[in-house]
Amino acid sequence: MVAEPAVLDITRSPEVRRIAELVRTSGEPLLLRAGDTDIAILTPVMVGSQRGRRKRTVEEQATALSAFGGWVGNVDGERLKEDVLAARGDDRPPVEL
Repeated sequence: MVAEPAVLDITRSPEVRRIAELVRTSGEPLLLRAGDTDIAILTPVMVGSQRGRRKRTVEEQATALSAFGGWVGNVDGERLKEDVLAARGDDRPPVEL
């Protein structure tokens, strides 16, 4: 189980809030360093559907959209299903309970 982090209200700390907003809008973590010493990593909070996702590029979206309908007229759906079932063949002995 992950422990809840301590909370620091930055409402009245404009410089800290500016840095936090920078991290939130960029979506990228920020390493805080003092001289040669790494102090902390500030990471954006991901909510709902953002969690574990990154924004797709325009090229990635175009590639995904171009794939729609790619099998139409090129693949026999019934034959494909038969081939998949045959490939999954069940050659294991039955289980007796």
